[in-house]
Amino acid sequence: MRAWIWALIALAFAVRVWGLAHNLPYRTYIEEDEFVYTALKYGTGDLNPHWFFHPPLYTYALFSLYGLYYLAGTAAGWFAGPRDLVLQYIVDPSAFYVIARGLSALLVVPTLLALAALVRRLYAARVGLMACAFLAVMPLGVWYAHFGCTEPLVMLFAVLAALCSARVMEGGGLRWSLLAGAAAGLTAGSKYIGAVAIALPVVAHLAAPGGRRPRRMAASLAAAAAAFLAACPQIVLSPREFLDNIMLLASQPISVGEYGWVEPTNLHVEFARYYMPRGMGTALTWLSIAGVLLLWLRRRRGDILIAVVPTLFYAVIGFSRLYYDRYMIVCYPFFAIAAAALVDAVASRCRRRAAAAAIICGAVAAQSLVESVRRVAVLVLPDTSFIAAEWIRERLPADARLLVDVVPVPMNEESIAREQALKIGSPRSPYGYRELSGFFFDLQREAARGRKAFDVSRILHPRGFHMVDDGKGYEEEWMTPELMREMLDDLARYDYAVVSDHKAWRYGRREELPERFRFMNDFYRTIGSRGTLVATFAPVEGESQGTVYFVYRLDAAPEKNQRARDRAAAASDGGLRRPSASTARTR
Repeated sequence: MRAWIWALIALAFAVRVWGLAHNLPYRTYIEEDEFVYTALKYGTGDLNPHWFFHPPLYTYALFSLYGLYYLAGTAAGWFAGPRDLVLQYIVDPSAFYVIARGLSALLVVPTLLALAALVRRLYAARVGLMACAFLAVMPLGVWYAHFGCTEPLVMLFAVLAALCSARVMEGGGLRWSLLAGAAAGLTAGSKYIGAVAIALPVVAHLAAPGGRRPRRMAASLAAAAAAFLAACPQIVLSPREFLDNIMLLASQPISVGEYGWVEPTNLHVEFARYYMPRGMGTALTWLSIAGVLLLWLRRRRGDILIAVVPTLFYAVIGFSRLYYDRYMIVCYPFFAIAAAALVDAVASRCRRRAAAAAIICGAVAAQSLVESVRRVAVLVLPDTSFIAAEWIRERLPADARLLVDVVPVPMNEESIAREQALKIGSPRSPYGYRELSGFFFDLQREAARGRKAFDVSRILHPRGFHMVDDGKGYEEEWMTPELMREMLDDLARYDYAVVSDHKAWRYGRREELPERFRFMNDFYRTIGSRGTLVATFAPVEGESQGTVYFVYRLDAAPEKNQRARDRAAAASDGGLRRPSASTARTR
C-alpha cells in the first residue's frame, strides 16, 4: 500500500511541477507578486507586511527560503549584498517566483502523507489510498500549486489539524490536544477562511472517551489562538493597522468587474453548481457531496470529524459578500476523504470489493486528472501580454510614448519617477508598503538604465468597484477615477495606446458602472476611431493563451520623430502579414 501512496505522490508532484516557470518573468497570479515582494521586504528589518488581506505566515516562510537563497548566492559570488538580491528581483524575478512555486508544489508531499495517515486511523488503508488519489489530481489544487500562494499551505495545516484531532478522539493526551489546536491556528494563520478548522479539535474533544474534557478543550483553543498570533503577531503589535485592513477587506461587495455583471443570488447553489465542479471535476464534486451526506447519516465519530469542516464552510460562505473559488480549497482534503468513504461503502456491497473500488476510484480520478492536465497545458503556453510586450520592445522606437493597459512594457526612468509621484499622492498611499521608503523605485530606475525602455503611462485599473458611495474606496487602487480621466482625455501626449478586450468588456455596460467610472466606457468604445490599429495579439489554440491586445498608433499624436515612427509602422505592417508560431496571430 505504501508503494501506491508514493506512486500517487510522484504523480501529484509531477503534474504540479510541470511548467513551474510558466510565462516568467512577466505574468503572475494576481497576488503572487504581493507575496513575493512582501517576503523580500522583510529583509529591510521590518517584519510587518503592512498588508493583511492574507495573514503573513506564508510570506514568513518565503522569507526563510529567500534567506537561504541569498546565503547560497553570496557564497557563489552572485550577490555582493542585499541590494543585489533585490535588484535581481526587479531586473528578472524568475528565481524568486520559481522558489515560491516550488514550495507550493513540494507541499503536496507532506499533505498526502498526512492524509494517508489520517484516513488509516479513521477508516482503512484502502480508503486512504483512494482519498490520496482524489486529492492528488483535483484541478484547483493542481492549478494553485503552479503559483506562489497560500492555498497549498492551508491544505497541509488543515490535514495536520485533522490528524492530531483524530489522536485526541482516540483518547490521546494533552500533547495531542495542544498540537491539534496549534495546527488549526496555523490553518487560519495561512488563510483566514482556514479558521473553520478550529471545529476539528472542538469536535474531537466532544467525541473523545471520558466526556467533553473542558480543560483540554480550553488548552487546545488556547494553543490555536497562540499559533494564530505567532503567525500574525501584528494583531497585537499593530492592532489598528491590522483592523483597518480587515475592515477594508470585509467591505468589498464585488458585483462588477471581477465576476461579471450579475451577482449570484444564492452562493450555496453557486458553489455547488459552478465552483466545486470547476475545482474538483464534475464526477468528484457530486461524489464528495454524497459522501459528506453519508458521513452525517452514519454519524460515527470519525465521520463527524471529516464532515464538519466542509459543512461549516458551506454554511458560512453562503452569507459572504466576498467569494473566490480558492476559498473552498481548505475543504478539499475532507471532500476527498468523504468521496473515498462513499466509494468504499458502495464497493463493500460488491462481490469483488477491491476491483469495484478501483474501477470507481480510477474513473473519477481520471476525469479530474484529465481536467488538471488540460488546464496546465493551457497555463504553460505563452501569454498574449508577454507576446505583445516582446513585440513592442522589438518593433517600436525607444522614444515612443505609450499609454498601456496591463501589458508589462519596460518603463524608462522618467516613467518610473512619474508613477512614483502619482502613487505617493494617491488615496492608497497609507497601504503602499513598497513605496514608503522609495527604495523600490530607486532600484527600478537603476534597473532601467542601459536597457531599451519606453515612456510609459500605465492605466492603473481598480480590481473591482465599491458599490457604495458611488465607487469610492480602497478598490480605486492607486489611481482615482479623476486621475484616470485626466490621463485619458489628452491622447495627444501619446504615440501609441495598448489596450485589451478584457478591460473593454469590463467597462462595457455603461449603465452598470458607478458614475465616476463611466468615462472608461467612452474611452474603450472610441479608441478604435482615434488611432490606427497596427497590431493585434489574440490567443491561438495550442500556441498561446490570454486575452486579446490591440496596439493603436494614435493619429492625434504630434509629429515627433516621424521617420522613426514610420519605420515602426512598416515593421508593424510586416508583422501583421507574417504571423509566426512565436507570436500570437492577429485577427
